[in-house]
Amino acid sequence: MAFTPTGEQSAIINGDLVSQCVVACAGSGKTATAVRRMLEIRRRLLGSRGYVALLSYSNVAVEKFRSEYTALSNQVRDLSPRVLIATVDAFITSHIIL
Repeated sequence: MAFTPTGEQSAIINGDLVSQCVVACAGSGKTATAVRRMLEIRRRLLGSRGYVALLSYSNVAVEKFRSEYTALSNQVRDLSPRVLIATVDAFITSHIIL
């Protein structure tokens, strides 16, 4: 199914390269918006050695983010694989505590 972003979603996807936190109700398109935002950031960073992180509190959401991002990123040539999609707990454990 094709994704046509609303004005608010477009503002998030195409916004400045700053951290964002998106809070919205179920079924509002958060997942579709988040993975497209991540893809846009990776495009803008080109070959940068930096990572882009997409964090959630839910394992179910993380798996959905991963599958949708993989499907989208496979359509873009020469996209850096430097992305991190994880739960907040996993991120803190792996990258801060350890």
